Amino acid sequence: WSFATTDDGSCLLPIVGCMSPIALNYDSLATVHESVLCIYPIAGCTDSEALNYLSIANVDDGSCVPSVFGCTSQIALNYNSNATVLDDSCVFPVFGCTDSRAENFVSAAAADDGSCLITGCDDSLALNYVSVANVPNNALCSYSFAGCTNSEALNYASSATDDDGSCVILGCTDSLAPNYELSATANDGTCEPIVRGCTDSAAANFLSVANVDDSSCRYAGCISSNAVNYNPSATFNDGSCIVLGCTDSTKINYDSEATVDNFSCFDGTPACVDLSASNYVPLSPFVIPDDSLCIYTGCLNSFAQNFNPSANEDDGSCVLVRASGSVYSLGPMVDCRVFIDETEDYLWDEAFEPSSESDDAGFYRIIYPVRAPVLVLPSAPTSTCRDALPFFAAGSVGEFLGLPLQTLVDALVLTPLTTVGTFLVNRDGMTIQAASDKVYTGLGLASRNVWTFEAIEQLIDSLVTLSGDPLEAALWIV
Repeated sequence: WSFATTDDGSCLLPIVGCMSPIALNYDSLATVHESVLCIYPIAGCTDSEALNYLSIANVDDGSCVPSVFGCTSQIALNYNSNATVLDDSCVFPVFGCTDSRAENFVSAAAADDGSCLITGCDDSLALNYVSVANVPNNALCSYSFAGCTNSEALNYASSATDDDGSCVILGCTDSLAPNYELSATANDGTCEPIVRGCTDSAAANFLSVANVDDSSCRYAGCISSNAVNYNPSATFNDGSCIVLGCTDSTKINYDSEATVDNFSCFDGTPACVDLSASNYVPLSPFVIPDDSLCIYTGCLNSFAQNFNPSANEDDGSCVLVRASGSVYSLGPMVDCRVFIDETEDYLWDEAFEPSSESDDAGFYRIIYPVRAPVLVLPSAPTSTCRDALPFFAAGSVGEFLGLPLQTLVDALVLTPLTTVGTFLVNRDGMTIQAASDKVYTGLGLASRNVWTFEAIEQLIDSLVTLSGDPLEAALWIV
């Protein structure tokens, strides 16, 4: 605006650029067209590695033909007709003699160069004529001579190379004669007349004048295979057989073929013929079956794990579980009912749970088939099984056993402390050693074995070292 004296910022400056819509660099914001700036599309292959690469192309039209590297030499062994770019892979042939019969044969040669040298006889009349020989040497030629080549013939010719069938060999030419010679060509009158018969001098009917055996030979001997003098070569029995056996027809093992008694006769033996019996005897003509004689071995102890009710003779195989030990508190507990708690219900089932009573020393022994905890039931007021440990009130003495005593089957003693240890084993899955250590840790005493008689000393010590009720202290551990 020519009359403006103050710039209000509204001036519109020209924007120079390519305003051709078909140009690659078309500028839609340009206000002044400058044609020299326009770059127009040139279609072609823009891949510099392609065979038809067009350096001026700026728009790839998908026409690129990729290069194929390989051997482009047509004389190479590995010529690749599809290759467009030569690389260093060409393998060129080795030239030489390719005829394996030649003296200068080259096994590696791929193309024959006409250099083969083949030495040989070039006389076509020779036996060893070599038609392809190009180095003739007739000193090598050998020729054929017809004649008799059999050295056994009367007219044998040592120089002959080809037999002409003229050999003369004397002999019997009668194929029916016993002395016929297959190789004879001229009969010399020696053919023998045929006399058929047995030609074996050991045979009973040997014919000395026979020269052709007619399979008629007969041999005398014992033909019974049960005889001690059996002759497998004999063809007829001469009455010489000797058969040993029982000749008494009243005996069970009488042998009608026996000719000589061998004192083996007997009346028969009763025996067990049951295969499952340990004294099984195979059934035979000499055995009288008697099942009452059968012996069946096995474990006869009904308390054993492998008790066999069918056995009638013990074989020492019984597998018994034995529990033995003593019932103790502050001293031995007498007449206590000790039992194997198979059902683990703390109740004695006298019908099937094995039990024992402790003696004056508190000792018990139980043999039983099923491994389970060993228990002592709380005693009745009339029972002599008394627990000297105070339980109901501190300071009182002589109370009856207030809790079931329990221990493991391999322990030597039943006490309140083994009861605590067993509880830890069953409830917490502790090992025997860990449960014992837990009891001693709770009592604060030196380590001992709670499952042996050391537990008794433990109880006595606890009366001195602990204040209050020792049994309550032991139960406190749980």
